[in-house]
Amino acid sequence: MMKINQALQYLFADSSKLWFWNCFNFSQKICQRATIHIL
Repeated sequence: MMKINQALQYLFADSSKLWFWNCFNFSQKICQRATIHIL
């Protein structure tokens, strides 16, 4: 959890939000695949 908090602080402190959106989109794809496998 600490690393997540640090990442969020870094995100909002820094203006490089592209990394965040790339990671977020990547996570969404994994979640979609996992959901399909569960269903």
